[in-house]
Amino acid sequence: MKKILLSILFFNLVVMCWTQNLRVAVPTFTARGGFSKDDAEVLTDLFSSYLIEAGGFEVLTRTEVDKLLNEMNFQSSGLTSDTDYAKMGAALNAKAIITGNIMKLSGSSKGYFTISVIEVATFKGLSSSRTEFTELGEIVDKMPTLAKNIISPLAPNPFIGRWQSKVNDYICIIEFKENGSLVVERYDSRSRDDSKTNGYNNFFSGKGTGSYTYDNKNLNIVFTIDKGNQTTFNYSIPYNFNGKNSFNLDQRLVYLTYAYYTSGGIYTGTTDFYYRLFIRQ
Repeated sequence: MKKILLSILFFNLVVMCWTQNLRVAVPTFTARGGFSKDDAEVLTDLFSSYLIEAGGFEVLTRTEVDKLLNEMNFQSSGLTSDTDYAKMGAALNAKAIITGNIMKLSGSSKGYFTISVIEVATFKGLSSSRTEFTELGEIVDKMPTLAKNIISPLAPNPFIGRWQSKVNDYICIIEFKENGSLVVERYDSRSRDDSKTNGYNNFFSGKGTGSYTYDNKNLNIVFTIDKGNQTTFNYSIPYNFNGKNSFNLDQRLVYLTYAYYTSGGIYTGTTDFYYRLFIRQ
């Protein structure tokens, strides 16, 4: 039996190494106060489906959890504490366990749906939510948002790393750090100078540092470039990832302005080019 258990654990570890996403497990939610086991199972399955739809994680559904635990002869009944569930998560090679409860006080018309995320490595709860309802259907309507919000503390930061954007021969290279800081390794730009009639454009290439935050819609970025003098940029920009190795900005991050003049030095107009597509380096 020990050999079988070790083989299963080793197999799960190998699978965990192969997958690119973090693994989270969703055991069957509990039901109290007049709700049935069927109610709990349906809500568990719906919640798992919304987690899978949100992406970024390998989700072990309740049926997969039950199957793996049975294969390992893991006794899942009687689990009550965060530590108990964290031990279950360790057996499943999961980053976190997501627990849920539907309950109602005797004689009350209000029900409550609670969800908790327990980090396996620390045995601690990372996030939780509580939703009041009078009909179970109200929970289903709110599940997409609940699933997305409850898992956000576990979501890996997609920006961490070194990124490059190129427009013609102009390059912007930014490295996003895990601690929220950033380093601008290269920032090329060209802008119009109305005081010149011969040197039509000003070109500069600088470096700098800054910081960033992000949510599910916008990248908020502040950085200062040294190009002889200090220039600070502050943007809040909608973004969209194309897989894990590139992202697009829906607005400009930094810009290049090409100014056009006649041979006599008369300004005729500009064309703007933006750094939009960033590729992981």
